[in-house]
Amino acid sequence: PLLFQPQAWSIRLRPIEPSSSTLAKDDQKPKLLISVTGFVDSSRYGIVSVLDEMDIEYTDNLTRKNTHLICKQSSGAKYTKAMEWGMHAVTIEWLYHI
Repeated sequence: PLLFQPQAWSIRLRPIEPSSSTLAKDDQKPKLLISVTGFVDSSRYGIVSVLDEMDIEYTDNLTRKNTHLICKQSSGAKYTKAMEWGMHAVTIEWLYHI
């Protein structure tokens, strides 16, 4: 007896046509400058490569120019400075939602 048979679903893709309104929105997109703390080795490089693919600027050192700090834990020198400077301290899950 046949218990499962995959169904063929047709997918209709619409062509993407850049219009002046979408280009204007991209130009007005806020610029993000992100630093990372608490992640080491491959996890840090993975985050940096995701940021690069999303066209988000990454800095190794935290400065006042940074807009966000991606933290593994809410502790440490970078986290303390980010809070002192009024910066957005976020978890890695935030990156997956932007």
